[in-house]
Amino acid sequence: MNNPNNPAVSFHHVNKIYPNKTIALQDISFTINHGKFVTFVSPSGCGKSTVLRLISKLSEVSSGKIESNIDRDKNELAFVFQEPTLMPWSNVIDNVNLPLKLTGKSLRESRTIVQEAINLVGLDGFERSYPRQLSGGMKMRVSIARALVTQPKIVLMDEPFGALDEMTRSKLNSDLLRVWQERIKTLAFLWSKKVPGFQLFTPKKLVF
Repeated sequence: MNNPNNPAVSFHHVNKIYPNKTIALQDISFTINHGKFVTFVSPSGCGKSTVLRLISKLSEVSSGKIESNIDRDKNELAFVFQEPTLMPWSNVIDNVNLPLKLTGKSLRESRTIVQEAINLVGLDGFERSYPRQLSGGMKMRVSIARALVTQPKIVLMDEPFGALDEMTRSKLNSDLLRVWQERIKTLAFLWSKKVPGFQLFTPKKLVF
């Protein structure tokens, strides 16, 4: 079991410069402890998405050091993108089950955990619905449920509520805090200052 006082991820004087010489991050240091909900806040274009790419090992630092106790190859990390990225030809159950299907598990084997994730995000009763039948907020709930089914140690969220209306954002914000408390071990959430009237009441905010 992870000690909540031990870091899940630590950045030490990290710099990221892309091949076109764009400086995405400059001398960034922070720690995300296990069991915490951390929000990264900044205007667009300040490197928040780059931070998540580095945590998930989709990119490498130019200099500095990242220490991580998260093993991406063991499905200990899950990503929720700005768009739900659902399969339009699949219903809610099949979309949520996708990560487990990719590990070789059948729906019969994974049905219980898939249903638990669907219930947790408030979509019980919509299991057989297709993306075209869902609102924007419901689609994002499917995306969050899909991230939960592998029981990851950390969930990374890249401004997932940015395209939604203010009322839906506020509702999903409250629901996300509940889901984190009930299920998610560690969560890193990106929020752009350009999104009006939206606040995440989280224990820790990192402002870029």
